[in-house]
Amino acid sequence: MTSIGLVAALTLAVPPAQAQSTTAPPGTTPPTTTSPPGLPPDQGLPDPRLTPGLQAVPVDSAALRAAAQERRDAVRTIAESDAAVTAASAELARLGVERARAEAERVDAATRATAAGEEIDRADRTLRSIAVGTFVRGGPGQVGLETIVDPGNRIDRLAGEAVGWGGMAMIVLALFLFDERTPFPGLNAALPTIGTALVLLFASDRTSVGRMLAWRPLVGLGLISYSAYLWHQPLFAFTKHALLADLPTDLAIVLCAVTIVLAGLSWRYIEQPFRDRSLISRGAVFALSAAGMAAFVGLGVIGHRMSDRITQIRLRSVDPARRSQFRTRESLVADRNAFVAQFLPGAGNDFSSNTATKKILILGDSVSEDLYSALMVNSELFPGIEFRRLMLDEPCMQAAAHLVAKGELPTAIDEKTCRVALERLRDGPLLKAADVVVLCSNWPRYITHSTHEGGIELAE
Repeated sequence: MTSIGLVAALTLAVPPAQAQSTTAPPGTTPPTTTSPPGLPPDQGLPDPRLTPGLQAVPVDSAALRAAAQERRDAVRTIAESDAAVTAASAELARLGVERARAEAERVDAATRATAAGEEIDRADRTLRSIAVGTFVRGGPGQVGLETIVDPGNRIDRLAGEAVGWGGMAMIVLALFLFDERTPFPGLNAALPTIGTALVLLFASDRTSVGRMLAWRPLVGLGLISYSAYLWHQPLFAFTKHALLADLPTDLAIVLCAVTIVLAGLSWRYIEQPFRDRSLISRGAVFALSAAGMAAFVGLGVIGHRMSDRITQIRLRSVDPARRSQFRTRESLVADRNAFVAQFLPGAGNDFSSNTATKKILILGDSVSEDLYSALMVNSELFPGIEFRRLMLDEPCMQAAAHLVAKGELPTAIDEKTCRVALERLRDGPLLKAADVVVLCSNWPRYITHSTHEGGIELAE
């Protein structure tokens, strides 16, 4: 029972006549009140012993103590809530200070980024100025920083347009002028290379060529260009291998379209995930790359060891009517050796004593064997000419040049096989009797030995 319920019970116990009297009679002491256990004094009840007509009602002390405890708990909860509110207010104030500091840092970073962008623009203009040259402005000798090519300047913008389109023209010319007969790489590579450099330097967003190259389809093509480069090689190579002929134009166009599709897919689902460090770590990238390289090396070794079997499988898939047109490398080499063998025994014989014939000596490696054999099998086309041939590899030709110039062999000869060939050349009569000496060799094979200085020196 709560204190309110107790008051109600005591009120009902007072007789009606006495309950209406609210003041003490003259000369008496007002009745005092007592507080039940657990209640503060201001919530006390009239003492029934001092109040006439007031009857005592039994009080549930446990209920009163529980109610008092509930009140104390509520007060404690309110105090704790007030403390939490105070702490939250302090945290909000701290966060407000942090937010203000972060905003100031953001503004400072944006300011630095803007300044860096301006520095980049100035550097780009300086590079363009270096590439194009300087314009003399003002008096004599006043050439310096004020001559930077500025895209905002009308003259400089026109120069950027001209040079940018000139670079594009160089790239397009290389695309249409170069073919399989064009020596490449070499000096010809300078045409598209310089053109690309000019486009990179002058094709800004303020020039028409720059705006053209910023077209989204071209940008997308540039993004997938490396994947397209990787895809097109196996597609075209295996298709040519399957057809055993040149690709028709319509099939080449289809393969180009397939290459673009595969390049887009690999860029989206291979390149992009590999660039995201949250998905694939750097260590995983290196591990997967190493595994891929090992797999392809293993595949190449297996293919090399099984090349003959693979060749036979391919030959069985060829139309029988055309099968005789295809030969293995081993059979071709065997036929070649058998062909030249019939002419080599007499290749080193002395020239005849007939002074009316022209005498030609061929010096060189196995390629000179092919040349000599071809000339001999067609000897009826060369009446009045005698051909002879001696073995002399390109690395031996520099020593041969010393022999021709000095009449003696050099003290140091690198190749062991050179000594036999050079001694035969020195001691035999062919070199002295020859009217013409022809040098014949597989020059690219010896590119690691020299840049053909020996052959050039001997020829001179």
